[in-house]
Amino acid sequence: TTEFIIKKHPKTKLIVIARNTNHYKDLYTRGARDIILGTHHGALKVGEKVLVTLGENISDVNQIINEFDHSKIESLLAETKSKSIL
Repeated sequence: TTEFIIKKHPKTKLIVIARNTNHYKDLYTRGARDIILGTHHGALKVGEKVLVTLGENISDVNQIINEFDHSKIESLLAETKSKSIL
């Protein structure tokens, strides 16, 4: 479905949700670029709530979560791109 939409409507910004990291890599390989890793983002949200409930500063928590999120996504992209080169 992702490939079909991208081929038929190349100027349309497609936003998709991946079930897991393998699905993320598959969607990226098929041309999707705005991919939300559902399980990852859900876990980050739970972690945020726990840390704030325990008294951590929301700004500090958000900074840590954003850094972790960026690092995870960059790692997935690097891994996906290196496999597609092979």
